[in-house]
Amino acid sequence: MFRIAIATVCLLLPMVPGLATAANLLNEPESVEYDAPRDRYLVSNVGDGNIIQINADGEQSYFNTQLSFTTGLHIIGDTLYASSSYGQYAGVVGYDLTGDTMIFYIPIPGVGMVNDLTHDTSGYLYATDYDYYRLYKIRLSDHNVSTFISTGLDQPNGIYFDAANNRVLLLNEQAVGAPIVQVNLEDSTFTTVVATGLSTTDGITRDAHGNWYVSDWVSDAIYCWDADFEYPRTRTSNGHNNPADIFYNPYKYEMAIPNYGANELTLIPMRFSSRVVGYHFSDDVGGDGDGVLEAGETIELVVDNLNEHVAALTEVTLNLSTGDGGLTIVTGSVQLGAVPPSEVRDNQSAPLSFEIDAAYESQMTSFSLEIIATTDYGVDTVVTSLEKAIGGASVLLVDDTRGDNSSSYLQMSLLSLGTLYDRWISTEYTSPDSAVLCNYGVVLWFTGDYHADPLDAEQVAVLRKFMDAGGSLLLTGQGIAAQLNNDDPAFLNGYLMSEYIKTHTTTFLESAPGAEVLHPTTDYVVIGGAGGASNQSATDQITPLGEAVAELKYYNQSGFAAVSYSAQYRLLFCSFGLEAVVNGNAQYTPRDTLMAQALEFLDWANPNFCCVIRGDLDYNGAGPDIADLVFLVDYMFSGGQAPFCTQAADIDGNGAGPDIADLVYLVDYMFSGGPIPPPCS
Repeated sequence: MFRIAIATVCLLLPMVPGLATAANLLNEPESVEYDAPRDRYLVSNVGDGNIIQINADGEQSYFNTQLSFTTGLHIIGDTLYASSSYGQYAGVVGYDLTGDTMIFYIPIPGVGMVNDLTHDTSGYLYATDYDYYRLYKIRLSDHNVSTFISTGLDQPNGIYFDAANNRVLLLNEQAVGAPIVQVNLEDSTFTTVVATGLSTTDGITRDAHGNWYVSDWVSDAIYCWDADFEYPRTRTSNGHNNPADIFYNPYKYEMAIPNYGANELTLIPMRFSSRVVGYHFSDDVGGDGDGVLEAGETIELVVDNLNEHVAALTEVTLNLSTGDGGLTIVTGSVQLGAVPPSEVRDNQSAPLSFEIDAAYESQMTSFSLEIIATTDYGVDTVVTSLEKAIGGASVLLVDDTRGDNSSSYLQMSLLSLGTLYDRWISTEYTSPDSAVLCNYGVVLWFTGDYHADPLDAEQVAVLRKFMDAGGSLLLTGQGIAAQLNNDDPAFLNGYLMSEYIKTHTTTFLESAPGAEVLHPTTDYVVIGGAGGASNQSATDQITPLGEAVAELKYYNQSGFAAVSYSAQYRLLFCSFGLEAVVNGNAQYTPRDTLMAQALEFLDWANPNFCCVIRGDLDYNGAGPDIADLVFLVDYMFSGGQAPFCTQAADIDGNGAGPDIADLVYLVDYMFSGGPIPPPCS
């Protein structure tokens, strides 16, 4: 079954209109908090110092007008804490939310611009000082103020208490790389968690699944990191206007974004619910069971559905539809029932199904899978598109991206070329084995966004075995050569036929002298900008070894970007992500052209393809042995599984097997001292 790992990913947040009514009271809004008992948002104004309340209907009114310059807001229980600067109240002011009245003022001597606020579980409030590069620590019991960090910060801005790790995360805005730093609450030391690479960071918040979000003024966007900052940032929301101190609302599952430059508050839904994490089309019951969807067969579809929400989903329903007139839906709706949070349920006991018309011609088709579920915030509907080759695919697209959306660019290129393909969504938990790869004439394996470890040892072993079997491989991804240079140089040098030079990202590529496969139709190939994935941040420069041929080189660099090899197997290794090549710009060679050239090179008839050891019918690398004999007898006389590699089952090597002559040959070899099965080559 095609499966992907159960992992929560950053949501791509939809842009929605901001809350700015006819009587708009927002004036350079900076910070926002949600007062759950009273179902209202509270927003601070830098422009006039007022604090504005916005009710569930979006109506605005004044909460307080006593301050002149208000930045951070933070709620603890029924108390609202507000950062105040440059006026009568220079420090932190407290308000009773039950009566909307000021109840205390905590002066901070010598303060500059007190900015964002957070609190820990030990009774302390923390406040950043943007002007004087400080972090203040305020004891909540008696309002005692101390300077917790006085040196080393550079315009500290947003701040968030990470309870699980008992640390404060802080945006050190103007430090090199604009890093997120973690503050040790025992001794006030701080270290970099991740360099954001942004320019003017402002707010930081966290969603219900632990993902981190940071706002940036220069790009007017919101960026996301996973809970452990293991993977690179993802731009998750665009089109804002100086997004300031963002806030995740765990009660309504939405993000509140004060747009400082537009005088509005934007609310973006962040409602995790159902996600398809695996699916499997089967012709076992209504077809010949060979795994190929063919004309006249009835196909069953089993879907793995993950509940990404923090609460249970109930009354979960799967609905299948298609606009393909050659397909008839037989079972179009099934019930999954309840799915607990973070768990997966499938419809194995009640598959969806459809019939393929007897006159159907081979082509790619698509299905729409609708998942309807009842949640604690209402009825939620998720629609997923599933693509599948009818009539057998020649290409296997191994999506090893860990959840990013770069696959769509390669899929579009394959579709534009009329190529039938199957897609395997791979993860560190479940990757295709070599037996699966050997079912396809061409394997296109790509890794998407940059990861320090794009291929694990198990995946390398699978690729090695596939190449030993004479397969055709297009391997593309940034960071692959750099990783293998450290972890498995023998595979890099001896299989990928490449030597790692350095990691240096360059946007422009050009034809390499003597190239035999890739022939750009313009001066340059571009791997950045509109029309591509725009995800290249750590491309590797390589040089070919042995009989390998350089195909592309980086402009104005000595290193190459792609090599080809054709001998026992065929290989095209791109040390960048092919998905990033720009389509649709007449000045540059499009991705579709390179894909067509690659497939033309890789689509060859290797007479020994998949045969590593003749007689190893179960393909475990240990034959021929008694297990292989049992496998062959079971297949020939009991309707058992067919050998997936016909060449390996042609034991006498006459090109006519597997047949009775091969069985006799194997028995003679194993029990009567007969000749060894001839080598595959």
